[in-house]
Amino acid sequence: SRISQLRRRLALGEPLTTGERAAEMAQTFEAFAWQWFEDYVVPNNKPWERLAKTHILRSSLVPFFGRMRIVDISKRDIEQYKAWTARQGVSNKTINNRLAVLRKCLGTAYEWLGLKGTPPAATWLKNAPLTTSYLTEEEAARLLAHADGIVREMIMLALRTGMRQGELKGL
Repeated sequence: SRISQLRRRLALGEPLTTGERAAEMAQTFEAFAWQWFEDYVVPNNKPWERLAKTHILRSSLVPFFGRMRIVDISKRDIEQYKAWTARQGVSNKTINNRLAVLRKCLGTAYEWLGLKGTPPAATWLKNAPLTTSYLTEEEAARLLAHADGIVREMIMLALRTGMRQGELKGL
């Protein structure tokens, strides 16, 4: 009977579901993450975003979560990941960036694989307030004294407007 089959599978530690559904339920984070990268990240992200996500997956998320089944990743596992990463001396901002990639990957896994429930949520770490460093008038004058032509004009524009390098290059 169906009940005896379920009991036997449970006793042997086998999945209770069969076929393709069981394969999806057993999919590891590593296998899904690289498929997600090819099917979602590559077509939807800019080249520098793809490079950053490749680095995050390869150096941090896959080494920690790689062998875990997606359905088994819990909030506790994410908290352990945060602690593991912090012990390596990684800043809170970097950890939060990695958590954002993990969050999107797990969210997509739950959607694409039709997993029940919601992906585990991460609690974001607090970041130190950003500090901005400005040149003193003396430093700005010294910088301008050693520049001429278009470079001097770009430096002057940056000093007077606060534009970033990319914005200046865009002009």
